[in-house]
Amino acid sequence: MNSLACGTNGVLLFAAEASKEGGGGDIVKYFQDYSPPVAILIVVVLAIIYVLRTTVDKRIAQAFDEKAKAFEILFKRRSDFEDRVLTTRFTLVTELTSRLERVATNLNRLSSGVEPDPEFMKGNEVVPLTALFEEIQIHRLVLTEDLYKLLNRRAQIALELANAGDPEIRRRIMLEWESNREKIRALVRNMFQLDSIKATPD
Repeated sequence: MNSLACGTNGVLLFAAEASKEGGGGDIVKYFQDYSPPVAILIVVVLAIIYVLRTTVDKRIAQAFDEKAKAFEILFKRRSDFEDRVLTTRFTLVTELTSRLERVATNLNRLSSGVEPDPEFMKGNEVVPLTALFEEIQIHRLVLTEDLYKLLNRRAQIALELANAGDPEIRRRIMLEWESNREKIRALVRNMFQLDSIKATPD
């Protein structure tokens, strides 16, 4: 009986402390409505529920943190991959267009009677142009279909220029050459958002 009384007093003391912290003034009265064994049982059950809820909350929070970290790593890897692809694509476009420009320049010199580099022509083949066709095809996936089509067409225009003897035909070919150049520039500016890049002051 004494232990039961002690248990009851302990329950009431616990309830009184809980009521102070939680602002629930009726908690003590709530326990006083029950016999000591029932009151002790209620406290034990509530304590178990509290411990279980805390444990579950911690596990849920830990699982959430693990998932968040996994997504963060995945997102960073994807972002790094996209950065590498964009860098490679921009490098490819600038290099391929520069080399195509040199081919056109040498073809125009050749039509004016200026002998190009001995390695430029082998019979009727424009050697650097053949290499450019191959590289444009190889890098088609990285370039994207839009850039691939424009660059491939530019190489075809250069080939047409190499085979054109009539000045009027050459003039029409060069008009398409200029139009193609502007299309490539517009696409590259839009694709890489070049106009939005601002120089940072020193």
